[in-house]
Amino acid sequence: MDGIGEDQIQKIMALMRAKGRNSYAYLSRPEVRVCPVCGEVFETPGRGRPKRFCSEKCRTYYHHKYPSTENWSSTRIAVCPICGKEFQASREYKRKRKYCSRACANRGRAMEKKGEVIDGESNR
Repeated sequence: MDGIGEDQIQKIMALMRAKGRNSYAYLSRPEVRVCPVCGEVFETPGRGRPKRFCSEKCRTYYHHKYPSTENWSSTRIAVCPICGKEFQASREYKRKRKYCSRACANRGRAMEKKGEVIDGESNR
């Protein structure tokens, strides 16, 4: 047959012999999916929750790029006193985040060390 291997024919025949939708052969069939990050085609096992991403690297990249903030109870919008940019302050464990990035935090500490005023605050 054109383009179909012997092992694929065996899988198709096993599915055709399956008694119904609850049979092991039907439920354990692989499902072909496309990774939304890199576009790679991959197979997921037919049982359980199907994978959405081809690898852990793609899954982590996607969830860092598109965070679902409605699941975070402690997310707030804050304004950075150095650059004035709004940012999502989340996962603030012991004290509230003040700066949007590590670079702004370093600039802020340098300004505090020099005794300059940051956003209406005076150095004590």
